[in-house]
Amino acid sequence: MQGILYSLLAGVFIFLQSVFNAQASEKLGLWQTNAIVHGLGFLVSFSIFLAVRDGDLQKIGEVNKVYLLGGVFGVEKVPLSGSKLMGIGIMIVGLIIFKLK
Repeated sequence: MQGILYSLLAGVFIFLQSVFNAQASEKLGLWQTNAIVHGLGFLVSFSIFLAVRDGDLQKIGEVNKVYLLGGVFGVEKVPLSGSKLMGIGIMIVGLIIFKLK
């Protein structure tokens, strides 16, 4: 149940991020918005890392360098399942509700 809750929250936050990014890029421009979004994302995630301390940065040398690219190359595709389709459906319903307001 906790996984479902986290998935729903992640979907909501991803949706909100896309709305905020679109609004910001209209005023600032695409590259400026990207720089701000990723810079703030780094600062927040690094702050959480410092607070939680659940990892070990000294072991970064042991990680396959391909994995550090964040899934850009050489990663197997994950098949589409029923739960993923349901998640996409929930996001679409949320988008429709947001646009109707």
